[in-house]
Amino acid sequence: YRTTPGPSGKFVEVNPALIEILGYKDKDDLFSMKVSDMYLKPGDRQRLNRKLHKYGSVKNEELVLKKKNGDQILVAVTAVAVRNETGKVIYFDGVLEDITETKHMQAALHDSEEKFKAMNAAAQDAIIMMDDRGRVSFWNKAAEIMFGYNKREIIGKNLHTLLVPAYYHAAQKEGFRHFRKTGKGNAVGKTVELVALNKDGNEFNVELSLSGCQIKGKWNAIGIVRNISFRKMAENDLLEAIEMTEAANKAKSEFLANMSHEIRTPMNGIIGMTELALNTDLTPLQEEYLTTVKDSAGSLMRIINDILDFSKTEAGKFELENIDFNLRESLSHSMNALAFRSHEKGLELICHIHPNVPDTLIGDPGRLRQIIINLVGNALKFTSRGEIVVEIKMNSIRQNNAKLSFSVTDTGIGIPEDKQQLIFDSFAQADGSSTRQYGGTGLGLAISSQLVSLMGGQLKVESKMGRGSKFYFDVQFELQKNSRKKITAIATEDLIGLHAIVVDDNATNRRIMEELLSSWRLKISQSDNGASALKNIKRLIKEKKSLDLIIIDAQMPGMDGFELVEKIRAGPDTSDLAIIIMSSSGRRGDAARCRQLGISGYLQKPVMQKDLLKAIRIVLGLVKSEQKCNILVTRHTIRESENKLHILLVEDNLINRKLAVKMLETRGFNTKVASQGKDALSLLKDEHFDLILMDVQMPVMDGLTATAEIRKKEMETGTHIPIIAMTAYAMDGDRERCLQAGMDDYVSKPFDSQEFFRVIDQVISSSKNAGVSLESESKGEINMN
Repeated sequence: YRTTPGPSGKFVEVNPALIEILGYKDKDDLFSMKVSDMYLKPGDRQRLNRKLHKYGSVKNEELVLKKKNGDQILVAVTAVAVRNETGKVIYFDGVLEDITETKHMQAALHDSEEKFKAMNAAAQDAIIMMDDRGRVSFWNKAAEIMFGYNKREIIGKNLHTLLVPAYYHAAQKEGFRHFRKTGKGNAVGKTVELVALNKDGNEFNVELSLSGCQIKGKWNAIGIVRNISFRKMAENDLLEAIEMTEAANKAKSEFLANMSHEIRTPMNGIIGMTELALNTDLTPLQEEYLTTVKDSAGSLMRIINDILDFSKTEAGKFELENIDFNLRESLSHSMNALAFRSHEKGLELICHIHPNVPDTLIGDPGRLRQIIINLVGNALKFTSRGEIVVEIKMNSIRQNNAKLSFSVTDTGIGIPEDKQQLIFDSFAQADGSSTRQYGGTGLGLAISSQLVSLMGGQLKVESKMGRGSKFYFDVQFELQKNSRKKITAIATEDLIGLHAIVVDDNATNRRIMEELLSSWRLKISQSDNGASALKNIKRLIKEKKSLDLIIIDAQMPGMDGFELVEKIRAGPDTSDLAIIIMSSSGRRGDAARCRQLGISGYLQKPVMQKDLLKAIRIVLGLVKSEQKCNILVTRHTIRESENKLHILLVEDNLINRKLAVKMLETRGFNTKVASQGKDALSLLKDEHFDLILMDVQMPVMDGLTATAEIRKKEMETGTHIPIIAMTAYAMDGDRERCLQAGMDDYVSKPFDSQEFFRVIDQVISSSKNAGVSLESESKGEINMN
């Protein structure tokens, strides 16, 4: 460019680059401006002019100019003063360079350098740079402190002087050779643990990570070295503590297992024999005494089980099984165990499994039952009137998995809002006072919460004081093969169009019964009391409409079920009506009264769906092999109509042997006894059995060894006899050991009769599942007390 001198100087010659830098349209646009107008600071123009007049030239003078749009740019000006013959300056010639971006980059670089210096000075890890031959080229302050060498002593020396020789060779193999070959250090996140040497020759543990960078075309390694001596000491201390803890836990587990065995063996005799005695003819006083014994023993066993389970949760040894099971059948037995307790308190215990819920699942049925029993038991404890409803709904179903929603709702005392999370803590209850009205260990909900969590869900609660509580959770189960096909109604073509009346004072029971019977395609009428039922029956008879079956709840206020039957039988055209009574009490004399009143069926709640269906078919004369007759259809007659089992019982304890035989006799099973494993093997040579009940702890040959021998021989014959383990041990891993030995399932002592027969039914059912029918696969239950 060329400008005239003086304060009002102007551009007289410019090149296109200058026009572009300053943001003008053309040179005429630029020529119209004063040069001084472009300076951000007017003094800069004056200073530049003085230098040019004084020295005749300037070089790379940095100035701040304004572009036409007002933006600022930083420029470097190199200019000379051109004079005439008299020495007067007539114009300035110069070159202008835009250095804005360069200055920004220099500032950023300077800032980066300052940050690096600060970080380097503050770094706790040694930062070392090495060339491709392993010679140190950079050494930070932390490296000086860690190794004891200053920069002058270490720069240019090889890294091997800092490492114990054996570890240096390992480092060569792990990282340095790889680095020299590829220019790359450790894989991302990978470190090498080495033993280093400081200047004084002391060894200490370090962690080294390598990365590479190029400087002047050559690869250099950057090593980050961390002193991990204290960490290694802590790890060694922790390892030692873990080993001591594991030894203590093993000793504790062995002690608990032995205690479990020693307690459960006599408890099995106490509880089992008491149950058998209660099924004999007793005086009222004897029955009261024995009932007290049974209840007390049951309470003691619940405490023992809670403590054992709590010890597993504390040790982190709760493990879930993943086995095939039938949801409705499994939960039905759980409800059976709770039915008597609910009846004693005058409560309705209802279990509603929605029809679209799949039945054949894969998961841990034992733990699921434990959760439900704990939740229902908790509800029973805090509910004095009303009902407890267990509900299972389909949440979602995708491919081979189904998410189910479980809830237990009661009409009890409720839980204060500020206590609703506390109740899931160990040994905690909403009322923690020493004189609290309700007993218990405070472990049930804590254990249930942990079990639900292991299953992938979360146990939650909703509650209002005086209005009851609802505990609920969602759990996902894998579906058994063809489970989708089994989510269908049972084949009941022979019931289409038949008309039934359901009489029950509880609305929830009526709704569930209507849902079930309607799925079997019966026509349903409902009555909530005896008077309403009589009017309903009279109306149907008057209108000459069909009425094939009446299902009546035995315990109803005002007019109970038996009184209602008396009035029904007293009416015209009702002498042949099929009537089924459903009772939760099972009182003495009920069977005789049923026969006297001409009642066709008497079923105790909870009722398995398959049992109710079979009872209906029998009382209506729809079963081909059995004609409608005057016998009273009960759960016992239904069981007797099924195939008898020939069972081999292997048990060394005399009391437990007698107990098991008596229990099996109540189901009509044929039982043969062996006192130890060798005797069982001898019996199996000459006799066929449908099932083996095998005690685990026996002299001479224990149950695990005997089972292994049986399975070994079956490999040659191609047969398989179901074997159920019986043991007084109940610790983690016991079931797994039994299954690994070749057993099909496991029951722990003391025997609960419901659980004992549930396992037997399940194992027998599983052994026959290759030819099982849809009807037998669609078991469920109605649980209405």
